[in-house]
Amino acid sequence: MRRVLLFLIITPSLFAQADLAPFRHALEEGAARLPEVEARWRERLKPTGVNAASFAQLFGYDPPRHALSLAFLAGFLFEQGGDEADAVRAARLLARYADYRSEYPPELAQARVEYAGELPATTNFFHLPDFAETWARIRSSPAIGAERRTKIESALAGSADFVLVFPEWGAHNRAILRALGLASCAAALPDHPRAGDWSKMAEILADDSQGAWEVEDAQHYHPIWLHALLRYARVSGDERVYASPQVRTYLAMYVALLAPGGFVPDFGDGWWRSSLRDYYACFALGAAGTGDPELAWAAERVRTALPAEDPEAPSLGEALLRARLFDNPPLPAPREPDPARTRVDDVIGKKVVLRTGWDDDDLYLLLNYRDEGDWGRLHRDYLRQTLAVEHEKMHHGHADENAIVAFMDGGSVLMHDAGYRDAVPSGPNGAWRADVFHNRLVVRPRVRAEGESLRELLLDEGHYRPVRTDRIDFLHFELGTYARTRVDAGEAGWVWDRTLFLTGEPRVVVVVDSVLVTRAGEYTFANLFAVGELVGAGADQAVGRTVRIGRHELAHTRNLVVAMPGEELASFPLSRHGHEEQVVHAVREGRFERGERLAFVTLLWPVEPGTDAGTSRIVPTSVGDAAVAVEIDSLLTILVKTDLEHGLLDEQRPRYTPERGRVEANGLATDADFLVVRRSGAEARWGASNMTHVHVGAIEAFAARPFQVFQTSGRSDVVGRAKWRKWEGTTWLD
Repeated sequence: MRRVLLFLIITPSLFAQADLAPFRHALEEGAARLPEVEARWRERLKPTGVNAASFAQLFGYDPPRHALSLAFLAGFLFEQGGDEADAVRAARLLARYADYRSEYPPELAQARVEYAGELPATTNFFHLPDFAETWARIRSSPAIGAERRTKIESALAGSADFVLVFPEWGAHNRAILRALGLASCAAALPDHPRAGDWSKMAEILADDSQGAWEVEDAQHYHPIWLHALLRYARVSGDERVYASPQVRTYLAMYVALLAPGGFVPDFGDGWWRSSLRDYYACFALGAAGTGDPELAWAAERVRTALPAEDPEAPSLGEALLRARLFDNPPLPAPREPDPARTRVDDVIGKKVVLRTGWDDDDLYLLLNYRDEGDWGRLHRDYLRQTLAVEHEKMHHGHADENAIVAFMDGGSVLMHDAGYRDAVPSGPNGAWRADVFHNRLVVRPRVRAEGESLRELLLDEGHYRPVRTDRIDFLHFELGTYARTRVDAGEAGWVWDRTLFLTGEPRVVVVVDSVLVTRAGEYTFANLFAVGELVGAGADQAVGRTVRIGRHELAHTRNLVVAMPGEELASFPLSRHGHEEQVVHAVREGRFERGERLAFVTLLWPVEPGTDAGTSRIVPTSVGDAAVAVEIDSLLTILVKTDLEHGLLDEQRPRYTPERGRVEANGLATDADFLVVRRSGAEARWGASNMTHVHVGAIEAFAARPFQVFQTSGRSDVVGRAKWRKWEGTTWLD
């Protein structure tokens, strides 16, 4: 039944009477589960344990949504079919939802000043829009009795008024949800004496998100914010939102982030495969509103990933109806995005995606390098000054800059993010938002005391430490995809570049983490990669696998090799996403002087269980710590400049010469920032970025031509060579 239901949701025509049967079945099935849901809620009114008590303190009175979801479905059925019994049923469910207040312990209500007077029917800004929309659908029914009508309208008005107790503002999900709720209440109760105030506040709160960038960086909340914004546009009657460059950018970003299996992996506050229904709604509404065929493809892709069962909602139909495709323009014919479309903008989204395609067994890697951003400063400061958010990057963000938040291959999960939080406001040591819970380099401004473990040193108060981030480069070569991103923590004493290169064959992700020390002192630099469990380990190589994430049991066809040639690998246990995992790491610690550089080279290698992991080695270079090179299976050499200013001159233009910037390693010579060479017999295929020359063995594979360069003196008296952005070719060695 559910798969048929899902198909109907994306049908762009008006629903016919025959099409309503699946929704009615979903309503009846959900109604049968209502007593069970209510019983669980009543148990939660007696919190046990510190975490449960914290959630009670955070949310206060929070009635179960299930009855409201059933009313939402019944109201839709009345709207489409006109059966008065559906209107009566929806009204009865809305009244039941309002009556939950009578079961809330008086001592809990009296403990909160905001509940002085009458307890609102809903304090939850997620619930309020559906409450109002359902009433707007059924209020015209003459079958709804006067007493019940009065109860519902009073409950709805009181809930709208309660939003004004804390009209939280800013370009984030909670503010636009409040705006949507208030606007929906004003539309549902247009003659209410305070409807004008609700509409006024809705406009004020929505204004921060209209034509603006969101301040959040969280997989869970991105689509909630955008979906609420699109719903608000419909309620307010202003659908120019689809012409907004911000909305177009976010929709394009969500498409680029889609992983094998049709979901966006969790980064920032989020859970594995969470917010799927909101992503579906964003894609479906976006496709209908813009005519973009890639969004239509993405909507169908996410639809197939939606879970068949959801114990907290009456059916998938309740959420999918929010896409409201039945009164939108027809969706365009879907078109799969270009497989090379992996670049996310480097100003707002700040993500890097490496992928081999869009199929379920393709390789996929997501790196997040987003900092807090340069926009919404007032919004972010207001959050900092109002809420307990010390562990967060404003807002809902983690200390996951330059972290690999998802890595998949062959349908298996090789790496994943840490999860939302372990408690409220966060778990011990900032779990799971702090840097130590992510696949990244973690720095502490001291070394281990005698008897202190690395785990003990890294686990601290977990407070977020602001940094600045940039994308340095992103290029596709025939031999693979190259990306370089930077975390600037110069005030803390270090700057860190993470270079990624995804090779074509064999499938290997080369990770070069290079650090510049900007302030002398004692430091511990720990490079962390978490796996579900270890199945093998050696001196500089570990093999791990991930078979579950939280409550999700996972397919397992691939293990992950974490190889750090030349390092001494170790691991420690750490709670992530609800259970203990193993963190493989290499460490450098001691005193470092200003200007000193260090680098970690890591190879991430998906392998079938029982398969040989391959070989790799670090190759010496001619310039010490200004560059690193690694060789894979004696075939592939990757050379990365760790010092992008190596050999620069002070005055003349260009400030570089081929000789001063040259790096030699493994029979190669170049001044490129990045060079990859694959040898096969006498053939050497290569690709390079930002270079004047490339030599392979004794062969000059590439050289820029000389030209006279204009100087600040007003003369063109220097002979120089222009660096080429990118080039690749084939060189024969005999």
